[in-house]
Amino acid sequence: MRSDQNILYVRDGDRLIEVPFEEGEKVLSAVRRHLPIKSPCRGDGWCGGCRIDIEQEDGSLKFALACQTKCRPMTIRIFYKPKG
Repeated sequence: MRSDQNILYVRDGDRLIEVPFEEGEKVLSAVRRHLPIKSPCRGDGWCGGCRIDIEQEDGSLKFALACQTKCRPMTIRIFYKPKG
């Protein structure tokens, strides 16, 4: 069940995109509904194609893989090449 707290924020350049997610959903799955994000290993966690940085409260960034990270209310930055 979705609630107002089930929002993941994605920094895309100057934009901040709100991405709703379901309980237990991986970041890769939620973000893909809104933005292109690479995942050559199809979510197995070995390629690093779905790299994200999670913004910490102190302003630092923590590296993670979208395919291995469960959604929670947070702000992330993704590294991708838009299609086309």
